[in-house]
Amino acid sequence: MVNLVAIDAIKFHRFGLVGREPLLLMLAASLLTFAATRLYTRLARSRSWRSGRVGGVHLHHLVVGNVLVLICGMFQLAFQPGDIGVDILSVGFGIGAAFVLDEFALSVHLRDVYWSREGLLSVQLSLGATAILSIAILTLRMLRRGEARQEQEGLIPTGHHHQLTFGTAG
Repeated sequence: MVNLVAIDAIKFHRFGLVGREPLLLMLAASLLTFAATRLYTRLARSRSWRSGRVGGVHLHHLVVGNVLVLICGMFQLAFQPGDIGVDILSVGFGIGAAFVLDEFALSVHLRDVYWSREGLLSVQLSLGATAILSIAILTLRMLRRGEARQEQEGLIPTGHHHQLTFGTAG
């Protein structure tokens, strides 16, 4: 177990992904949730399974997603957990975001358009959000890699000394 953790840490460091684990977990959770949700809804529709209901009311996964995103966001802001806490909240946020984006067209059209042409908006937004998050992770990696080289060469101060100063002291 210890060796596996050490290997993972070395891989993250080698690929310049140290500190990006929460973003990677959020991305992975979002992608897996989106795929699983689409698969489940496709199977449910083709096999005439009943939808999720609470008190006789159909519960859209958009609602579950909104609750997850709000809870994970509030917990992050209120408690600012470290290590495993951030990882858990990142996964929860990714799952919630996938649920929200998967039914985004519902919130735009204010009617259930999941299987219609208008419902493609949700798929397009989900894939677009995945692409943007992936690009952000890669861009942060590239920017940080350049900074690390410049820090080693003494061209810029080390990362923990970056500060913005407005005005003059006195």
